[in-house]
Amino acid sequence: MKSLRKKLREKKGFTLIEMIIVIAIIAILIALIAPNLQKFLNTAKQTKADAAAKTLYTATSTYLVDCYANGSPVDTKGKTWTQSTIPADLKKDYFNQNEIKSGVEYEIKFDSAGNIEKVTWKEDGFTGKYPRGEASESESEAS
Repeated sequence: MKSLRKKLREKKGFTLIEMIIVIAIIAILIALIAPNLQKFLNTAKQTKADAAAKTLYTATSTYLVDCYANGSPVDTKGKTWTQSTIPADLKKDYFNQNEIKSGVEYEIKFDSAGNIEKVTWKEDGFTGKYPRGEASESESEAS
């Protein structure tokens, strides 16, 4: 019994084999997790772009309703607004300036009746659209 205790006290740290096994297990776990992590990050960035497009859609709708209620309707028939053509008071009062950083591109497209047809938001290589338009895509495939 004394010799066993003596051997256990003298043994310090891990052996080389034990360290290699631990490193191999960690490498295998990283190899399994890394692709899923990248997919998760891409999904999150796409969701962020979609949410920003919906927010811009809502802000634009609110702005147009407020203008109409105040007796100063905005002519939007067939027009397209971008960063350079969007009304300054919409950009300043109806949308969070912290979300509009460099590298962000957006576009608000109106139909011939003056209603919002589509909002597009591009950021970090991802494009968010609102409304999403799945129904119109499936209709075009059917014809």
